[in-house]
Amino acid sequence: DNHPDAHACRLKLNLAVLYSDNKTPWEMHIELDRYLGKLAHVSAECRLNTEEELDLLVRAERGTPGIKNRLSYLKAHDGHHTEVLQHPAPMQVCGQPWNKLCMLRQSYLYSQGASLQRVQYKSLGDELTDEKCLQVIWEDELLADEESGANRQLGFLFLYLLLTDKVKMQLLGTDITHSLAHILVRYFHLKLCRWGKEAVEEGEGEHSVSRQLAALAAVAALPSHHWPPAQFQGFWHHQLSRGVNLHSPEGRESPVREFLDLLDAQLRIALQ
Repeated sequence: DNHPDAHACRLKLNLAVLYSDNKTPWEMHIELDRYLGKLAHVSAECRLNTEEELDLLVRAERGTPGIKNRLSYLKAHDGHHTEVLQHPAPMQVCGQPWNKLCMLRQSYLYSQGASLQRVQYKSLGDELTDEKCLQVIWEDELLADEESGANRQLGFLFLYLLLTDKVKMQLLGTDITHSLAHILVRYFHLKLCRWGKEAVEEGEGEHSVSRQLAALAAVAALPSHHWPPAQFQGFWHHQLSRGVNLHSPEGRESPVREFLDLLDAQLRIALQ
């Protein structure tokens, strides 16, 4: 039971058996930390008085930030001090892999960054509504894909079209393209960088930075920049669904390669 009063009752039981051989089945410092976190919601009947709190605080096996701060506050209060130094819990900064991608220097990106060798994309339509929209998420249509689109024919190009509003997503009549595009881009990048693992395990290759993913990060951050349109008609629209080798003689002259070169040029401008 995680009700605020339940934590208080368990702590009172700790005090009741303090000088006996009885042991409580819970860890007192955990209950105390949770009690302090919910102190404002503990009823007056169950709340510990200052003496009870101090008794428990000094006996806590582990001093969490909440326990240490409460102990220093009560000691200062008893000593009639007007000031007390408090140390908040260390913040957990999420999104480290994405932030690292966004902070890369242009020189590093173009000297060490990898670029797509092949691109494959099969259009799901210009607008995905309700079931089709959710299918991309719940059935891992995007997450099961590679950046090139080799598995599910989505990959980089699908995310680029979302970010540039060429593919729309509607859910229950609400346009969620902007928010979902940002979420999916970060989610996809997290998967490609092995969920943020820094160490390389046996059988894994060293993760290399992708210039195309860096471009997606730039498009997300600078939507008003002049990003090139990714529109392919006729033969190349059909060819993309089968895959285009960007380094074959045909691929080097294709509008797909031309688009990626233009995107690369705009990325350089955006990073200046």
